[in-house]
Amino acid sequence: MSARRQTRTEDELSPLPLLAVSSVPLHILHVDDSPDDHLLLKAAAETAQVPFSWEVAETVDAAIFHLRALIAIDGKDSLTWPDLVLLDVSLPQGGGFKVLEFIRSVPELNSLRVIVLSGSNAPGILQQAYLLGASSVLIKPSAFCDLVKLTASLHGAWSA
Repeated sequence: MSARRQTRTEDELSPLPLLAVSSVPLHILHVDDSPDDHLLLKAAAETAQVPFSWEVAETVDAAIFHLRALIAIDGKDSLTWPDLVLLDVSLPQGGGFKVLEFIRSVPELNSLRVIVLSGSNAPGILQQAYLLGASSVLIKPSAFCDLVKLTASLHGAWSA
């Protein structure tokens, strides 16, 4: 081995490469009944150094209530419309698809970009999500480093 190769670069020493992303904040409505999943997603975004702001709804009813409130205030208050909805498909009380159906049935919400997150890659879930109007369907990563990459790619793809 040459002496030149024995010296490791700064990039090789860092556990995760810093990802070059836009500094434009992306406002997310995260619909997930697991506070742990939200905390992991938030930590992954911070690790990836991507600017997200968050609203969290832990139930189908809370998500629909939040979206109805946005329509009702119609820009007259400080509530911020989400740039992206991250929707867990496995929610009690009708599941995440009930939220997606609601979004796609209301003209004021129809342009919202909805990313369905699933712990399963079963074809039925993918087909149903796209049939109901999901913008994308992603499998929840099991490793934190993959979640970091996912948050960076979400920001890169949807903040433009």
